[in-house]
Amino acid sequence: MKEQALAASDRAALQSLIPLASAIGVGTMFALFFGPRKRTAYAVFEIFAIVSVLVAAALTASIAITLLHEDKAIGDHELTQTAMPLVVAAFLLIFITVLARLRAAGDRGWSMLPIGLACVYVAAMLTLRVWAATPEDASLVAGALLGVGALLSVAVAGWERWSARGSRRGRARELGKKIAAGYLPDRKPLLPSLPEGEADAGTEIACWVKRGRTYLDFDGCERLRELVRERWDALGEAGMQPPTGSKILAAIDLRYRIPFRRSSPEARVSTVQVPNGDNEIMAAPMNEDGLIDVTDLGLL
Repeated sequence: MKEQALAASDRAALQSLIPLASAIGVGTMFALFFGPRKRTAYAVFEIFAIVSVLVAAALTASIAITLLHEDKAIGDHELTQTAMPLVVAAFLLIFITVLARLRAAGDRGWSMLPIGLACVYVAAMLTLRVWAATPEDASLVAGALLGVGALLSVAVAGWERWSARGSRRGRARELGKKIAAGYLPDRKPLLPSLPEGEADAGTEIACWVKRGRTYLDFDGCERLRELVRERWDALGEAGMQPPTGSKILAAIDLRYRIPFRRSSPEARVSTVQVPNGDNEIMAAPMNEDGLIDVTDLGLL
């Protein structure tokens, strides 16, 4: 039996997939090799997703070229199978772009993740329905899609302002409660030494004082933890000197509350004693006022 030749319309459809797959592949390779520097964990995730996009685009191009060379009649199912890797690649690029935008949002990135995923779903579902539009309506359809995006952005902006206002009021209430309980805000120098640069001498830490005891709130512990990490990560760079003194602050670890195991958050401080080099680890739990007593830890 003589094989049926590939129809002209099917040949045109297959040929159109090849440059589209190439464009997606080239754009993805550009992002892979010329993208900004990122943290190792996120870079590994992004490389995994980008390689998946490249393989999907290459798979579509390979299947399309194979079908063109076979020159046999194909049905709608074969065309759909050929284009599906490219559709998956497009969604992978969408998710990578969304995550990059959320990371650029800073601390609010994770809180905006559900909103970002909802926007992706709404945008995809609306865009999939534009196939029924006529060329004369293309500008109206594009304007309607942008209008929906604008409405979503206005709603998110309103929620962000409301959330920020509530957060400011909540922090003011917490501050008033601590002061009413007898805690006074203060700043004290950090006693253990850290790696220091030329402008890092005399580091002072915001704290609370009550009856001769020194306390840190959870945010203060997080800021001090980040300071310790930044100093040790920068050790060895130009202008950064190693720590000196009788006690060196090596690390601060924050432990969150775990039901049935840890009743409240706690801070663990790791120090190195000079000259014997002994490593000492001390812990202090959070009290009922939401503060951690660091007096006996020798921090401030």
